[in-house]
Amino acid sequence: EVIGDIKIAKGKDRLQEFIIDDNKKLLSFRERLLKLHPDITKTEIEISLLVKSGKSKNEIAIIRGTTLSAVKSLINRYRKKLKIDSKITLETYLNQI
Repeated sequence: EVIGDIKIAKGKDRLQEFIIDDNKKLLSFRERLLKLHPDITKTEIEISLLVKSGKSKNEIAIIRGTTLSAVKSLINRYRKKLKIDSKITLETYLNQI
């Protein structure tokens, strides 16, 4: 039984390391994003991080406690502000940063 607990603890350690690594990547991404677009708002940074994390528009709406149409509108205005070509998705653009 001790061996089982050790295996679980190691598994939790790996998960913790994954979470920490993922957070470091998102912080690094945030810094690069702000260098490219220093005028973006806190909300736009939040949207960027959620999109970069792979969240759908519906998931973003749920997380932010708003409607899907509000998220779609916000993303459309944000795309225009960033001057993203209409052929490129916000996700694709952010993944290139």
